[in-house]
Amino acid sequence: MKLLFSMCLMVASSAAFAGQPAKFCGKFSPTDQVSTPRTIAEIEGQEKAALPDMLKLRSDYPQVPFGFINAEWRAFKSVVRPGDKIVRYSTGRHSWQHLAGETGYALIRSGCVVELFKTMWN
Repeated sequence: MKLLFSMCLMVASSAAFAGQPAKFCGKFSPTDQVSTPRTIAEIEGQEKAALPDMLKLRSDYPQVPFGFINAEWRAFKSVVRPGDKIVRYSTGRHSWQHLAGETGYALIRSGCVVELFKTMWN
């Protein structure tokens, strides 16, 4: 009976906090490479410049920023707020050697990584 009461209390507590945002501040590792902030226009301009090379590899490559993962890019852009920063990042060499590497763009808000858009991973 005591166990059942405890479980009900935990479920009720979880439900009370379910709608509240997590208080988590993501940070980069000291071995990660992180660029200076970039604008959405700069990032999309670089992607547009790379389109001819991508089309040489695949004639069906979508002619939009980030091609086949454009929907994910649009979702990433949709959460950007005034004052946010976007940086390009790549995890450290050790992570790539251990098949846990990734690169892409990170959304920084108030010094915290709040969203990632991964463009390559292993």
